[in-house]
Formats: sequence, structure tokens, C-alpha cells
Amino acid sequence: MKRWLAPWLLVRSVIVWSVISFSFGASAMGQIAVPSDAQFVLQLDLQAIQQTEIGKRLIAAGKEAALKELAKEGMGQGDGDPMQQVRDVLGFDPLEEVERVVITASDFEHPEKSMTLWLHLGKTTGNLEGLLLGLPGYEVESYGSHEIHSAKPDDTRIYGAVHRDKKKNHVVIVSPSRDTLEHQLDLLDKKASDRDGFQWIDMDTDRKTLLSVQVLKFPLEEMGEGPHTNVAKRLKSMSLAIEEEDDDLDLRLNLQTETDKQAEQIRQMVQGLIAMVEFAQSMEQEDEELKQVVEYLKGTRSSVDGSTVKLRLRLPSEAIEKAIRDELD
Repeated sequence: MKRWLAPWLLVRSVIVWSVISFSFGASAMGQIAVPSDAQFVLQLDLQAIQQTEIGKRLIAAGKEAALKELAKEGMGQGDGDPMQQVRDVLGFDPLEEVERVVITASDFEHPEKSMTLWLHLGKTTGNLEGLLLGLPGYEVESYGSHEIHSAKPDDTRIYGAVHRDKKKNHVVIVSPSRDTLEHQLDLLDKKASDRDGFQWIDMDTDRKTLLSVQVLKFPLEEMGEGPHTNVAKRLKSMSLAIEEEDDDLDLRLNLQTETDKQAEQIRQMVQGLIAMVEFAQSMEQEDEELKQVVEYLKGTRSSVDGSTVKLRLRLPSEAIEKAIRDELD
């Protein structure tokens, strides 16, 4: 029965791990060029998060989790402040200087092998370029007016560069593909528009959006059998946007299908799924996980707009804060 819970637990995990990752570590983009085989694009806007009350609490929860991880690594022992140690190492406060993070990858199972990351910073990159000198297999080459740094910490060489615009804002780009990195630098320099092997993706430009995720391709072979795979086979793409709404997290999930009929079929399945979860919880009233999922789903609204299924639900901020702590305990 719990296989039916996978989509909802996945949504919660995306929120939890995005907050944790960013807290440890933004203004919205219009479009972004990603490799043609990209499977997902994730954008996390730290500036928007810091302007909301729920965002401030989530960052605090993520910071608390990060401090625990730093303590495991021996940082912050004695009288030292571990976050100050992080600031000293980086040369800037990541919670103040980092504006936005964008990530894309072409492999869900091992995203690190194909992941391209854009780290949008303010007026400084701190000690980042100096720290690169300590990486294994470090090399640097010129590319136009830029320097392309690379290192080989394992079997894969990773490339990185810093782009500085006329307003002296910085974008740090990291990718295992030099071609991808060069193309991004050309785009930022307005020297290129289209190139074979890349596709343009519209990004969420609503300044209230804290987190947005687009799934461009589904890893059907890795998904196994089940209703979630049956749904994925009918989808062209999926997008998730998260905003603050009355101290809760408001989730907007759009499922793009090939036809209007498929969209209506999926909407009916969602309604049936909710009813099935509620029935399962009534049969297993001691199951706390089921009870929590039912609570999440109570306010779910679904509709169909042509070939798009639109779902909207709210998650209480307390539940996400608890999930962050539970995930790292």
C-alpha cells in the first residue's frame, strides 16, 4: 500500500533536502540553456526565502542541521563558532552572499556525474578561487577573458569558472562538461544564443517562489513497476513551485501530458489515490507516517487545463521543520 505514498514523500524530500543543502552551502531567471539530455532543473532562491517568516525558520532549522554535520567533521570544537569557521574558510557568509542556486543533471540516480551548478553571488567570491589550488589534479586554462579551473578529485574531471558582470555580481559555474561550461560563459557574455546539444528552459520568474523544480525526462527504467511509473509514461514534463502562504508552504504541481484525455485520466487517479491513502490510514490508525500524509492531502485541489493537470496543496511549516530534523537525526 505504501507504494502509493511515493509521490507525496518525494515532494517532502525535495523541500527538506533543498533547504538543508542550501543552508549549508536566488532573484529569478527568465530562461536557461541546459544540455539536451538534462532530466531536471532545480532553482532555489535564497533571497526570496530570507524575506519570508517561514523561510527564516527553515533556514534556521537547516543551519542547525549543518552545525551538527560540521561538528562531526571536527569543526567548532572548543570555543570556536563553526559557522564563523565556515565564513573564514570561504571568505564570505554564504547566507548573506549567495543569492540563488540553479542545478541541472541528466542522471537521477547519480546526479553528481552530470550535474551543472550555477551559484549566483553578490560582489565577492571570497577565497573560492584560492581554495581551488588545493584540489587534486588542479589545472587552469584561459578561455577568452575567463579562466577555466579544473580538478580531478576522483575519476571525473570537474570544470569551473567565475563570471563577473558589469555590476560586479558573480556567477560561479561548475560542470563535468567543459563544453557546457564554455557555452554558459558565452551566453553570459552575450556571445552565443543557440548551440547543438542544448535546449532552452523557461524558469519561474515569480519573485515569491522559494523553490522551483522542472522534471524534463523521467527515468522510467529505474522507476520499476507501479502506478507512479504508469503516470510518468503519460507525462511530457512536470513542474513544482513552492511559495509561502499564510505561514504554510503552498505547493503548485503541474503535470503536462500529451492529450487532454490523459490529463483527465491522471486527475481521476490523483483523486483515487487520495481516497485510497485515507482508507489505508483508517485501517492502520497507529501508522504515524500514513496519518501525516493524510493530513498533508486534506486540502489538495486538482483541476485540468487542456492537457495539464494542476495540483495544489499546503504543507504546514512545522511539519517541514520537523522533517528536516528527523532526516538528519
